[in-house]
Amino acid sequence: MNAYGGELRTDLQFGSISRLRSEYYQPLRPRRHPFFAITGDIGYSLHPWYFENKEWGEYRVKRYEIQPELGLRIGHYGEARMGLLYGHIEASDRTGLSLAEFNGPRGGYTASLGFDMLDLPVLPRSGWKAQAEYFKSDSGLGSQLDYHRLSAAAGTAHTFGGQTLHLSVKSGTDFHSGIPEFDLFTIGGLSRMSGLQEDQLRGEVFGLGKLAWYQKISGASSPYATSWFIGAQFEAGNAWYWSDDPGLDDLQYAGLVSLVGTTFLGPLSISYGRTEHGNDAFYLNLGLAHSFVE
Repeated sequence: MNAYGGELRTDLQFGSISRLRSEYYQPLRPRRHPFFAITGDIGYSLHPWYFENKEWGEYRVKRYEIQPELGLRIGHYGEARMGLLYGHIEASDRTGLSLAEFNGPRGGYTASLGFDMLDLPVLPRSGWKAQAEYFKSDSGLGSQLDYHRLSAAAGTAHTFGGQTLHLSVKSGTDFHSGIPEFDLFTIGGLSRMSGLQEDQLRGEVFGLGKLAWYQKISGASSPYATSWFIGAQFEAGNAWYWSDDPGLDDLQYAGLVSLVGTTFLGPLSISYGRTEHGNDAFYLNLGLAHSFVE
């Protein structure tokens, strides 16, 4: 958009999570290492709420947020950001569980650090990726809430002949700070405890580990040609409230088998997931592949 390479990106999403998000990214020097970014986010989400494996109703969240940040590119593969977030949250309970509701401003400090050394965005064959995000809600910025939220993820890919192994882990915590219901950590759904419903598990702390194997069954040698893979994935994780005494002894386990194609329309995947307790689901995705490191 200008001599320094300014960019504007806008994403629009419809469904149970409807969202309009737009980011303006502006390098501050010709070599583009330091930059300024500002993001506007308007969203409405309808979250089915599960308790003891039963769906009790919905938790509705509306948000209007703006986030200015200063950042630094780290070579060609990473970046660090620090900034502010300010907005308004409306959260309403439709579950009958007497969940906390909220209607008011939210402001705080943000920080993130990320590196991406994977060779491909879909079904990478080699490299690694890591990212961390931190948010501190602070009454000094007009927020009615004071809490912390930290999440981190890392993963690596290695190929041996025509077979590829992916290993990744992700976790998060609120440091016993009293995170509100609308910002709890969630797992559940495709590649996030496959077989469970989307975001079925919620908590103030969570952990998720995945080990995946993929075998190429057809296609040209070029990684950008149409190719087909079969794969299997083992997943272990859970989300806890601190009162549940989180520990590795109550991890839940799930498995996923997939047929994945890299087509000219984008990644196409047909998958079946099942948990150790018998929850299962089929998944069909075109154009959207589950993230290697979410």
